[in-house]
Amino acid sequence: MAVPKLVGVGSLGVVISTLANDLPTAGTQTGVAALHASVASGIAVTLRTLTILGCRTELIGTCGNDSLGAMAQALVQRGGIGTQQLLSHGVSNTTISQVAADGWARQHFRPAGPEFDAIEHREFSAATKLVRSANALLLDGSLPRLAAALADTARASNIPVISHIADVRDGVGEIIAVSDIVIASERVAGELSPRGELTDAIEDLMAMGPRTVIVTAGERGAVGRHGDRLVECPAFAVDALDGYGAGAVFHGGFAAALLSALPFVRCVEVATAAAALSCQQLGAWDVGVTREAIDSLLRQRS
Repeated sequence: MAVPKLVGVGSLGVVISTLANDLPTAGTQTGVAALHASVASGIAVTLRTLTILGCRTELIGTCGNDSLGAMAQALVQRGGIGTQQLLSHGVSNTTISQVAADGWARQHFRPAGPEFDAIEHREFSAATKLVRSANALLLDGSLPRLAAALADTARASNIPVISHIADVRDGVGEIIAVSDIVIASERVAGELSPRGELTDAIEDLMAMGPRTVIVTAGERGAVGRHGDRLVECPAFAVDALDGYGAGAVFHGGFAAALLSALPFVRCVEVATAAAALSCQQLGAWDVGVTREAIDSLLRQRS
C-alpha cells in the first residue's frame, strides 16, 4: 500500500513554553522549572503528527524571516516535513505559553500592521502541482486567501480538504465553505454559532458547506457529525501536563485515520486518543504520539 502524502497550508509560528509552580501576577516574579522553545501549534504540528504516524508531508506557507523563524524551519525540516514551498517574511508569529499548578496563561504576538498576503508573493504553479499530488489538503485557518485558492485546486482534483479552525479571524468563513471536513474547538464553535448546544453549533457549521464537522471539547472529548450520523467520543484519561497544541494533533490523527479508510467513528476515536497523548509533555512539537500508543489507549475501551 502506498504511503499517503498530505500537504498542509498555513503560517509557521514559534512557542516559548514555561513550567512553573504558580502563574506570575502583576509586579511579582515566579521561578521557572522548565523553558522550552519550539514550533507553535498549527499546521506544522498537524503535519508532524502525520509524519510520526508514517505519512509523507509537505508544508506550503510562511514563516518569520528572523532567528525564531529559522529555528522553527530547521525543526520542521528535521521532523521530516518538506519545506520547499515555505516563504520567509517579516517577524515570527510568537506565543508565550505558561503552565503552572494554578492554571495556564497564553499570550499571542503577531506582526504589527496588515497581515502578510502570501498569495501576492508566490508563484502558484509549483504550489498547485504539489497540492494535486496529495491524498489530502490540510488547512489551519491561517493565510485564508492562499488556503482558499489551493482548496479550490484540491477540490477540482477530488482531493479532500480537512481544516482545523483554531481562531476566528477574517476569512475563516471562506475556509469553512471550501472544506470537506472541519474540526473546531468548542470555543471557536461557540463564537461562530452562539446557540449554546454543541449539536446546534455543528448543524450551523455544516450549513456553511462541509459534509463533516467535529467539535473538540477538551476534557469532555469530541462530538462529530458525518451526514446524519452523530458520534460522541469521551476523552481518554492520561496524566496531562499541557494541552497546548492538542487540537492540531487531533487534526493530524483524524487525517491519518481517514486515509487508512477507517470508519468515521474510529477516526474520531483515533484523533481523540492522539490529542490526549500530546498533552503529556510541555509544548506542542514533541508530541508523544505513536501508532502503538494510540492502539494501547483504544484497547482500554474495547
